[in-house]
Amino acid sequence: MHKKLHIMSVSLCAAALLAIPVRAQQPQDQDQSQQPAQNPNSPSENPAQPIPAIRSPLAGINGTDDDRDVTQKTLPDTTPLTGVEPISLGRAPLEHNYWQPQFKIFSTADSDELSASGSSGWGDFTSFLGGVDLHDESGMSNLTLSYLGGGTVSIGGEAGSSTVQQIGATEALSWRRLKLQFIDQFSLLPESSFGYSGLGSGVSLPGGGSIGLQPGLTPGDSILTTRGLRASNSFLTEADVTLDRRSSLTFAGGYSLLHYFDNDLIDFGDAIFQAGYNYQLTAKDSIGVFYRFSGYRYSGFDQSINDNSFQATYGRRITGRFSFQVQGGPDITFVNSPITTTSASTTSGGQMREIYWSFSANVQYQLQKVALSAQYAHGVSGGSGVLLGSLSDTVSGAASRQLTRQLNGSVVVGYSRNKGIDPFGTTSMAQSFGFWYGGVSFDRTLGRALDVNLSYQLQHQASNADFCVGTVCNQDLTRHQISVGLSWHRQPVAF
Repeated sequence: MHKKLHIMSVSLCAAALLAIPVRAQQPQDQDQSQQPAQNPNSPSENPAQPIPAIRSPLAGINGTDDDRDVTQKTLPDTTPLTGVEPISLGRAPLEHNYWQPQFKIFSTADSDELSASGSSGWGDFTSFLGGVDLHDESGMSNLTLSYLGGGTVSIGGEAGSSTVQQIGATEALSWRRLKLQFIDQFSLLPESSFGYSGLGSGVSLPGGGSIGLQPGLTPGDSILTTRGLRASNSFLTEADVTLDRRSSLTFAGGYSLLHYFDNDLIDFGDAIFQAGYNYQLTAKDSIGVFYRFSGYRYSGFDQSINDNSFQATYGRRITGRFSFQVQGGPDITFVNSPITTTSASTTSGGQMREIYWSFSANVQYQLQKVALSAQYAHGVSGGSGVLLGSLSDTVSGAASRQLTRQLNGSVVVGYSRNKGIDPFGTTSMAQSFGFWYGGVSFDRTLGRALDVNLSYQLQHQASNADFCVGTVCNQDLTRHQISVGLSWHRQPVAF
């Protein structure tokens, strides 16, 4: 009864805050409110989150004229198609270096805590998070840093408290014909990163900056498992060499890993190399071809996957409004030892060659008050700590809209399917997992630095065989999460 009352009080509190009347505006403000408003800033980094709106890091957060003026001066995106980062709508010009702190506190009612004890029923979490965004450009160096970290305290539940950390950093060094980038993306989370809502609205970079990575370059953690601390990290170095006005070469290499601290799941790493050629067809259209090698190695298992992918890619960019990229091609995969076995039989070790295919696409569309995004990826992946290699499909989409001058709404949805790889002819018997989530969120500004948020998310996972979360084993799992919170974000401070 106490937990039900807690959930009801949280929802009523959020509804009351969202209904707070806005004080009367001066006539000048009323005239401004009738002009087209700038889209709200939305989370970046996870392909399942909304696209960040392009806006000035030094302008207000309430859709002022300064925001709209900078939006009209959006700089074109120059990301190479065969690089490690996805293409984007562009970026706002940054006239000053800046840093921007933020703080979040929110409470979550969870119908399934994924605890090791396997207990059922509602639990409560309260999260305290602090972060900072930083941009420092000087000479040939351009540094972008985004950090969010803190802790989650369990109240009335059995899952226990946890630490949460998320860091993204990019350092770019530019010369006349050469650009060198160092990119690192790290997260320390208590559960699967795909569909994870424990970071609130996430970390967003002023100016619409993004530190996300292309599909296949992150470890992937898209199967719901027992709650427990896990670390995911991707470090990549990229060199872009300009050949002439239309063409360039891109070379990249790095390493990604997924490590579990509290669960007896499968740790693995992936060594990555990529080389590609880019060609600019028109001011808006470009094409490219690239080769990618991924070498998966698993801790405690004498098994490995060497994946060789050959892909062609096409991209179209309309600065500030639309971006689209699609790429695909064959995968020649060498598998050592049986990757997936069944309870009925185990195949002896050996090496087999399999031919699969890779495909991915992403699109972003920006209107005056609406931002839309969608992503899809198919290919060989590491197995999310549950399977020793898998064929993975992930799709996600997001839409955000400025409902009023102070109220923003967003919707997110995602689906992942992981099927174990078995190169010895029993793939149809391999275990598979289908996981989908959907959610809705409302944010209301309370002045220039404070926001209140109310969100709901539904998660569901099903498998063709029993999977265990704690001591409970079933073929499906359904989960509800209701969150309410406050976030404070100071205006970007120039330096």
